[in-house]
Amino acid sequence: MTQAVEKQKSILDRVQNLTPEQQEEVLNFIDFLQFKGQKQDVEPKQRRKWGDIKGKALYPLVGEDAQIWVSRNRREETENRELHLRSNYED
Repeated sequence: MTQAVEKQKSILDRVQNLTPEQQEEVLNFIDFLQFKGQKQDVEPKQRRKWGDIKGKALYPLVGEDAQIWVSRNRREETENRELHLRSNYED
């Protein structure tokens, strides 16, 4: 016998000794391996260059440094949160 046939016989013998639930798990695992193998055949997406998406951000980011925008929004949200908390405690 060839090695491939011997492996197939060994697999069948082992699977036959499992419970039906374990056999189902083996089938699920085989499906997973087949899916994983098919997924690798797909060509990977080409990565975009930053220059290709330059200018795609909508207002309010246009013309403003990202760090300044983030810092300003965090500060404004902190102020709004504090005002909201103060108004809740004063009531």
